[in-house]
Amino acid sequence: MTCLFKMEMNGAAISSGMGTCGLVGQIGVYSGWVSDVANGVKASITAFDWAGLILISFILPAVITWALGKVWRKMGWIKEGDLKLD
Repeated sequence: MTCLFKMEMNGAAISSGMGTCGLVGQIGVYSGWVSDVANGVKASITAFDWAGLILISFILPAVITWALGKVWRKMGWIKEGDLKLD
């Protein structure tokens, strides 16, 4: 998905590798977009950019986690309640 949406971490290096931890990764990507627009590298921030960021950061991880959970439960690797915090 990163290649399809051509997502890059163009923001400050401090934001790299943070993922959704406090939205640091997303803020870094956004600040990179703003920087690219200001420098003339990019014409504008498009709906395609936003769709890619939302898909990669939130929707796909949720769907993949749910799907793997279903498979692993069928395989017996995890059981209901294994992830419950007491």
